[in-house]
Amino acid sequence: MDMASSQVDEKHVQHQGSSVSSLTILDSPPARGGINPDRLGIIVAGLSVLIFSATLSGTIVSTSTESIKSSHGEDNVTWVAQAFLISSTALQPTWGKFSDIFGRRPPLIMGLCLLLLFSVIAGFSVNMTMLIAARAIMGIGASSSLAMVNIIIADIVPIRKRGKYMGIISAFNGVGQVIGPLLGGVISDKLSWRWTNFINVPLVIVSAIPLLIYVKLPNPSLPLKTKFRAVDWKGAALLALAISLLLYGVNAGGENNAWAKPQSFVFIIVGILMFVAFSFCE
Repeated sequence: MDMASSQVDEKHVQHQGSSVSSLTILDSPPARGGINPDRLGIIVAGLSVLIFSATLSGTIVSTSTESIKSSHGEDNVTWVAQAFLISSTALQPTWGKFSDIFGRRPPLIMGLCLLLLFSVIAGFSVNMTMLIAARAIMGIGASSSLAMVNIIIADIVPIRKRGKYMGIISAFNGVGQVIGPLLGGVISDKLSWRWTNFINVPLVIVSAIPLLIYVKLPNPSLPLKTKFRAVDWKGAALLALAISLLLYGVNAGGENNAWAKPQSFVFIIVGILMFVAFSFCE
C-alpha cells in the first residue's frame, strides 16, 4: 500500500450500558512518509478542489437572493444560506470520530455523494421548501468534506511538511469564501441562480476522481454492528443540537428586528443548556 500506515489503539468503548472490549479504532498519528510524491500532489489537488467546492457552496448564494425571490417568492429566502450554514457547522465535530471508527473512506464518500446529489436537487428545486431542504442536506455533505480534508492531510503528510500542505488547503478555503459572493452575483445575472448549485457538480467530480483512486487508508476490520455500537450517538446528537439551536437563534434574531421577540433568546438559551448537557455527558 502506498499510503503511510495508520496506527491503531485498543480502546474500551461503552455505549448505552453495553461494552465493546478491545475495540480497534483508527488514530491519526503523524504520517511518516512513504507515499509517492506524485500521488501526494494529486491527492492534495483533489482535496483542495473539494474544500473549495464545500466553502463556495456556503457563500455563493449570498448574492443570489433577488433571483431566488423572483423564482420561489420571498418567504424564508434568507434560510437558503442559513440552512447550509447551520448543518455544515453543527455536524463537523462528529465526522472525525466517525472516521476513526468506520475508516476514512466511508465519511469521505458520503460527503461527496451528498454534496453532489443535493446540489443537483437544489438546482432543480420547484419551491422554497425544497430548495432550503436540499441546501441543508448539502451542508451535511460539506461538513463531512471540510472535516475529512484536514484529517486525510494529517494522515498522509509527514509532520515536518504538514504546515506547507495545510497552508495550500487553507488558501483554497479562503478563495472559496472570498470569491463565492462575486461568482454568485455574476452567475445569477448571466445564467440563473440555479447554476450557483449546479457549479458544484463538475467541482465535486473533479475532486472525487483522484481521491477515490488514491486515498486508500486502512479501515478498522470490525463487524459493522460493533462499529455502530462504538459511536457516541448521545454525545453527537447533543453537540449537533446545541450548535444548531445556537446558530438558529442568532440567525433568527437578525431577521426583521426579531431581537425584540423572546423566541430567539429561547433558542440561544436552550442551545447553551445543550452544550452544558453535552459536557456532562462526555
